[in-house]
Amino acid sequence: GPVAALAGLCHMRNVVWGHAVDPQFDRKEAVRLLHLALSVDEGDAQTLAWVSIASAHMIGDYESETEMADRAVALNPNLFDAWFCRGWVYKVAGLPEEAIRQILAGGESICAEAGIPIAGGHSIDVVEPIYGLVAIGVVDPRHLKRNAGALPGDRLVLGKPIGVGVMSAALKK
Repeated sequence: GPVAALAGLCHMRNVVWGHAVDPQFDRKEAVRLLHLALSVDEGDAQTLAWVSIASAHMIGDYESETEMADRAVALNPNLFDAWFCRGWVYKVAGLPEEAIRQILAGGESICAEAGIPIAGGHSIDVVEPIYGLVAIGVVDPRHLKRNAGALPGDRLVLGKPIGVGVMSAALKK
């Protein structure tokens, strides 16, 4: 379920972000994979969350997608992806205020569960809204992960392609 949903989400992003060589192929493949994901496990919150957002973009049956996103949150209210995808589904469906409420509610829910007070954050409405929170706390220095001090032979894990920040800034101009 989740693997097929994630693959469908990737095909959806190719179409939406304009990276598809053959948008019709990616659209059909996304829909095929979303149906497969639901046939494998329609009771998994992660699967429902990813299928709801990809389906909102590829199929456009907003009533079904909002119900699916709502169900994902109901199944696992502690899953941030469920809240985040729910917010996106509401945005795609033309309900931006509700989208913002859903995304913020998700962050608030997860922070409350972890006992973390929300001290601040930011939200920027661009093609893909950006939402972040401030993390303040105390950590044992032995468990602190730093982004400096790499040595020859260390593995480097890239979370996104190099240059995405530059491209993102250029698109905003």
